[in-house]
Amino acid sequence: MRKQQELTDPTSCLNRAQSDEPLFVLRAKDPLASMAVRHWITMALGVHEDEKRKEAHGIAASMDEWRLKWRLGHVPDAPAEDVDEAAS
Repeated sequence: MRKQQELTDPTSCLNRAQSDEPLFVLRAKDPLASMAVRHWITMALGVHEDEKRKEAHGIAASMDEWRLKWRLGHVPDAPAEDVDEAAS
């Protein structure tokens, strides 16, 4: 999700969090962010629903695309297991 969407959508993860709930934000500017999201996708198998994992896969891809658009350097390789394979 983009920053503006996250802030303005009352049903977003950020807006649903409790006011004292600890959060950890990954930004596309971080060269490890998309890899961390993909790692979460792998760990989330059997814990979170497939739709949430597919959404995360799209976010990781968007992070990679954003880094390439702004020429921020190498995008780390994705793990061998893709979200579509993990969902089956």
